[in-house]
Amino acid sequence: MSDVTPKSLSMPLKTVAYRDVATAATTRQHITRPTPQSRVDDPDDRTRSGGTGPGTSPSSPTADPSTPTDDQGFDPNILRRLLPPYRVVVLNNDRNTFDEVITILMRAVAGMSRATAEAHANEIHQTGSTVPYGGPLERAEAVAVVIRTIGILVRVEPEA
Repeated sequence: MSDVTPKSLSMPLKTVAYRDVATAATTRQHITRPTPQSRVDDPDDRTRSGGTGPGTSPSSPTADPSTPTDDQGFDPNILRRLLPPYRVVVLNNDRNTFDEVITILMRAVAGMSRATAEAHANEIHQTGSTVPYGGPLERAEAVAVVIRTIGILVRVEPEA
């Protein structure tokens, strides 16, 4: 064993803070905490004002206002380069009924409503194919696997 004490075991800041709390408690003083400079409800307010709050840190870089970002704060061009989009193409066949196709589309694509699935089934019937999903390759392949379970031909291809 070493005689050196790890830094994690000696925390003078916590000791000082604890002594302050103990002193305040014995003298009946109230400790007030600083209020955040921005509201938590509006995350954009934190980035404009440079303030900090839950979920941010003073050392985290702020987004360049000239760079286009989506709602999540990601640059769509970088995201597209790192995760190129793929699309799932469902082809027509004569074996499956409309109800089977509608049910499998709703099961395969998260959040797809019955009305949207019906529109895709009609498009398959009229044009011979439809694209019910577009996104990252892994998710597109997962959607295709679910749709193939009822014998429908499905292609996963890069978006043009």
